[in-house]
Amino acid sequence: MKNTRISIRYAPAAELEEILQKLSDLYARSGQSIFHLYKHRYDKDVWMLQFGHSPDAFHMACFVNYLHYARSREKRPFLVRGYCYASGPEGNESVSYKPVMVYVSGKDQGYDNVSMVSRENAAWHYDFGGNLKVIDHPEQAYIDDPMHNDLFVYYRTLSPLQPRVREQGRIPRIAAAWWRFWQIKAI
Repeated sequence: MKNTRISIRYAPAAELEEILQKLSDLYARSGQSIFHLYKHRYDKDVWMLQFGHSPDAFHMACFVNYLHYARSREKRPFLVRGYCYASGPEGNESVSYKPVMVYVSGKDQGYDNVSMVSRENAAWHYDFGGNLKVIDHPEQAYIDDPMHNDLFVYYRTLSPLQPRVREQGRIPRIAAAWWRFWQIKAI
């Protein structure tokens, strides 16, 4: 099994599929839009997501953030943890090529950031402006949530739907990042 993955808990199947389809459609032009969904053999609301092409840390951060905030405020958010290898910004070797767990902090108020923690419990706050800030005391420790062949079974693959033609014959342009959804305009 691949090491790059997202663990999702408290997610009903139909709702998760709808959210992942929207995410796949948003990233259709990026090459990061094919998702392989696996369900837990014994717990119906536990899932593991793998990718057609392993995402880099930036895309992983976007996916984790999107999945965390995809539900309406009235519902309990999914528990989402992404696992990938991070490479830090130029000159920051402390992050380079380390396995990290990506999650949204329980104290998050900005909606455009994630937290990352390594196996050694080194932690960073990453915002989508490209800023990486060291956190002295991580909120969560690195929790290895491995994908065991005997616990998860293949459920389905989600990929972008064919672009829908609007009434005037225009195809919608998909924004590069989900949090810029208000910038999506017709070509």
